Amino acid sequence: MPQIFEVKNVKTNWIKDKYLQKFKSDPKRNVKGFRVDIINELRVNVSRHQAYRAKNAALKQLEGSPEWQYSRLWDYSEEIRKTNPGSTVIVGTEQVDGEERFSRFYVCFGALKAGFKAGCRPIIGVDGCHLKGPNGGILLTAIGVDPNNNLFPIAYAVVNKECRETWEWFLIVLKHDLNIIREHEYTFMSDKQKGLMQAFEEVFPGCDHRFCVRHLHNNFKQAGFRGLAFKNALWNAAKSCTVGEWKMRMQEMKNLSQQAYDWFNDKPAVQWSRSHFSEASSCDMLLNNGGLQRQERRESDEPTLKNKQKSKRKQVQKIKRHQTTVHCRTCGEPGHNTAKCPERVPLATQEMTEATINMEGTSVRAGKRKAPTNAVNRIERDRDTSTGTQGANISHLCNL
Repeated sequence: MPQIFEVKNVKTNWIKDKYLQKFKSDPKRNVKGFRVDIINELRVNVSRHQAYRAKNAALKQLEGSPEWQYSRLWDYSEEIRKTNPGSTVIVGTEQVDGEERFSRFYVCFGALKAGFKAGCRPIIGVDGCHLKGPNGGILLTAIGVDPNNNLFPIAYAVVNKECRETWEWFLIVLKHDLNIIREHEYTFMSDKQKGLMQAFEEVFPGCDHRFCVRHLHNNFKQAGFRGLAFKNALWNAAKSCTVGEWKMRMQEMKNLSQQAYDWFNDKPAVQWSRSHFSEASSCDMLLNNGGLQRQERRESDEPTLKNKQKSKRKQVQKIKRHQTTVHCRTCGEPGHNTAKCPERVPLATQEMTEATINMEGTSVRAGKRKAPTNAVNRIERDRDTSTGTQGANISHLCNL
């Protein structure tokens, strides 16, 4: 093993300058792997904290500080309007201690806006999630569904907190961008985030609203109704296509638990069961945004070549793990099966006509049948090695 030296002159700034281009090509490089590369290349010891500081310094030099990035939002907005006409970009600020601070940011590209109006279904899924990082914030999204039931992004916004005020602002701008006039023709799906239902009542009072069944099931489990039986009962009721079938599924849930049945009293079936969905949306999906993506990945038609190769590797690893060896049934040799046996005889040579041949006083009856593979191989070996009458008789048999 090569010797690793302790060199105090290897500073963080020197490491940052040396590996700056590598971080430029791969900004998500792992700190652990980066430290191992330094040790193997320079043969000097570098601590994990030193490698972490070098990576942060390199990324800050390449991408700029967060303060500098926030100051470029107005330039970014103008570039979007210039390159994608018809786009809506809003940058909001607020006064904090006499200074302008970032408050909200909204983007709806003109191409996506036109695409939704031209061919997407009248159903919109809205969702929000927390942003990781030193500055935090909330990401609000609006996703549509195209005629092939694939996700179609519409707009997104970044706000400092999730509340009724921010949701109302997001929905008002979205309503203006999509030019929604007949609210009753549109359906919205959500996870009932904080303040969202009050915002819908204010901005879209006449629209239909659905609740993601996956989140409904999570709340169902948190209420104490766990287990596969309750899960199947809920999903069977949600997937029911007629009112009669829905009543039958709910009766099955009632037979399981009266408390579970009563839990749905304040949850209208029009929000989570296909049997009560409106026909105006032309869509019967039950999952919102991320859940729909996972469902599409599970329902892929055929595994890709990469997945096939991965499955083959898993099978090989399974054989090695159980320490089993494949033996050929034809020749008895290990390492291959009958289909890949080099001594396998084609099917055409295995057909023999009716004949009776006496070899050394033994009568061998060969009818119009398929000879065993081992016998044919033995005959061919005898034909190559044997001489005299026996070899002639075997050659005559093979020629028949």
